[in-house]
Amino acid sequence: MVSQKVEEKIKELMERAEKEGEVFVASLTAEQLRNTGFGPLHGTEEEFFSGFEKVNIYLLYDVYNDEYVIKYMFDDDVSDTYYEYQHELNNLNNFIKVLKMYLEI
Repeated sequence: MVSQKVEEKIKELMERAEKEGEVFVASLTAEQLRNTGFGPLHGTEEEFFSGFEKVNIYLLYDVYNDEYVIKYMFDDDVSDTYYEYQHELNNLNNFIKVLKMYLEI
């Protein structure tokens, strides 16, 4: 039942992202993000995950490339933003698995 609700939420988020461009998915602590297997973007794992308190995660739809994008904004700092594109995760199914993981936390 929980999985079905999460899948429905993902479908809703994807539809909204296509219409609105960007939708909020989740806010995670550094430790929660680390526990998902998210790798450090710079420095060592310890340096990276001690460098921020929270990350806000958004789903975007790139109309020019016809693909979804996950946006990570660290500590509400626009200059500290990372984008993960659907094609970087090989396919839409892998992309959806990542979203599902964030929503289940």
